Amino acid sequence: MKNQKIAMDSFNVKYSFWASIITIFILFPMALLVLKWGNIKNTGSQTQLIILLLSMTFGFLIVIMKSTMKKVYFIKSDENILIKDKHHTEIKLDKNFNYNLYNYNSKKAFMIRISDENKSYFYLSPNMHLKSDIEAFFPASNKKKIRMDFYAQYFQ
Repeated sequence: MKNQKIAMDSFNVKYSFWASIITIFILFPMALLVLKWGNIKNTGSQTQLIILLLSMTFGFLIVIMKSTMKKVYFIKSDENILIKDKHHTEIKLDKNFNYNLYNYNSKKAFMIRISDENKSYFYLSPNMHLKSDIEAFFPASNKKKIRMDFYAQYFQ
């Protein structure tokens, strides 16, 4: 069998998680306090200030997520499937791995969950054009839902 390789941009979950926590629990409440203390009487100005603060708050989250994206490679050679990232971290999947795919945010992003006997790996990608390539890359017999998929589907 010829070597196959797919490169996918994926959000770095560690940074995205902490950026989300900071946005929800620090920046968003600070924006609400600015609105409360601003004491603006004009409704038009209030609306503009709300839009500005929300744009800045969630813009922070988008900037963090986009700037910390990582390149992930799925490599298939003979019987082995490897997952490799830009830091040269290699994950060799055993024969009993399974996976599942999910659409997110009105089909603007998709996530792949890959599980083997030891651990589960999640990769969220904004490139929907790769979804069909990823599906063709992995064997159909390994596509199974597991208990962990319940949590992933909750956020769809």
